[in-house]
Amino acid sequence: TNSATFITSTLVDGDVVTCEVTSFASCVSGSPALSNTLTMVVQTEGQWLGYTTDWNTTSNWGCGILPTNTTIVTIPTTPIGGNQPDISSTGTAVALNLIIQSGASVTVNGGSDLSIHGNITNDGSSSLGTGTVRFRGTGTHQVSGSTSSIFGSVDVNNTLGGTAVMLNQLIEVSGVLNMTNGSLDLNGFNIELGTTGSLQNESNTNKVFGVGEIQATRTLAASTSYSDIAGLGVSITTDAMAPGVTEIDRGHASQAVSSNNSIRRYYDIDPTVNSGLNATLRLAYFQDDLNDIDGVDPIEDQLIPWRSEDNGISWEGQHYPARLSNDNVSNWVQLTQIPAFSRWTLSDWLTEPLPITLLDFTAVTNGQVVDLSWTTASEINNDYFTVERSVDAVNFSSVLVREGAGNSSVVLTYTDVDAMPLMGLSYYRLKQTDFNGDFSYSDIVPVYFGGIQQTTANAWVNADRDIVVEMRAKESGKANIQVFDLAGKLLISYPVMLEEGFQTFQIKNQGFAEGVYLLSVEGRDFKHRQKLMIK
Repeated sequence: TNSATFITSTLVDGDVVTCEVTSFASCVSGSPALSNTLTMVVQTEGQWLGYTTDWNTTSNWGCGILPTNTTIVTIPTTPIGGNQPDISSTGTAVALNLIIQSGASVTVNGGSDLSIHGNITNDGSSSLGTGTVRFRGTGTHQVSGSTSSIFGSVDVNNTLGGTAVMLNQLIEVSGVLNMTNGSLDLNGFNIELGTTGSLQNESNTNKVFGVGEIQATRTLAASTSYSDIAGLGVSITTDAMAPGVTEIDRGHASQAVSSNNSIRRYYDIDPTVNSGLNATLRLAYFQDDLNDIDGVDPIEDQLIPWRSEDNGISWEGQHYPARLSNDNVSNWVQLTQIPAFSRWTLSDWLTEPLPITLLDFTAVTNGQVVDLSWTTASEINNDYFTVERSVDAVNFSSVLVREGAGNSSVVLTYTDVDAMPLMGLSYYRLKQTDFNGDFSYSDIVPVYFGGIQQTTANAWVNADRDIVVEMRAKESGKANIQVFDLAGKLLISYPVMLEEGFQTFQIKNQGFAEGVYLLSVEGRDFKHRQKLMIK
């Protein structure tokens, strides 16, 4: 005989429903109707109620059901019981997605672990405790939220493989970041390992990659060897000078200069003491890091370290054969006698060298000539230099060609002269050409040159093996150009009429064999002798 009336509406987790009981007819016979109220809270599976702190107590969860790997777990800002969840030191826990609301927290205590089969969204407390969070699902896990999560340890063990975890926030790991199965995409964010965290069990297929850096800080003492620091793939042996507190950042982008590219890995090494060192540096890499962004992979057995002191804008190749060693089976390159640290990467010095380091290029008037000088700090794959000249700083022509050192790791200075400068204002630049045909230019240098006091000549062999004779005549008159072999036999006699000023004569190649020849240019009051090499 009891009756009740319900008003229904759409309800969500945490809504409060008040039921008014208006009739208890069978309760007390003949008595007036009683009035009473009953308050209930709507609950769903996966809702944390928080009557105690223990994750594994069923009454702390909506509907009295512990979360499973298909449960979306929500930790509210203010649980009904007022407590935030802990996973005890001997406990384990599991969830599909973990949602930590603003002001809420989850503590995974040391010795315990929480297995996530979906995503983590953290808008609450940054610390997730000192235990282990395991990513164990079959799809890519997303780590998101407004709070940078601080993990004790993390185990990436995803049956999908490939990209197992993708970051949408910065994270910190104070313990072990274990790459059991699958890779972690930084996705533009960093991982901070601090002074205690480490990366373990990386491989060519299970690794940290993507835009962003993984960072660690360690204190490096004097005369000590540090192998695979924080698991980042960098080893340092110090000498009598201690670097002290040192931050090491590993990035995964190819360092590009012009058309040349390094492997897809670099290191920024920043010690407290960064001068007067005598350290040994070993950089490791994976085979996949050799897959270059321009489709031309570096030659593995020709890899050398490259150093940049301006965060990757310019690079200096460390091609010191006596100090270099590498192992393309274990995948590392090592360099000794390093005086200071900065940004480092690896590239080969034949197919994919980064350009030469040009320290300066000068052109200065000196009497009847212009003195030319340039200095390189290092040269890799350098075929030759060309000094070019222009009257308008736009259209340049060759003045002279000098052979490069090929490969050099020491400072080299080149000097030469322009024996027949242009009158008035002109412009000089240096062109450097690699064996593979790549080239680059120096800055343009302006030079002002005065009058002609004597007749001068200069000659070279062009790409067609023709002999080009450039002359600057003090006055008009006759001259004779002759070519002899080394035995003194006259091969060519070429009379010319000079006009005051600058002019060029070209003698076509007449089937000369490769070798050295003698050039003679004579006029009424001048004589010029020069050796020429025909290749």
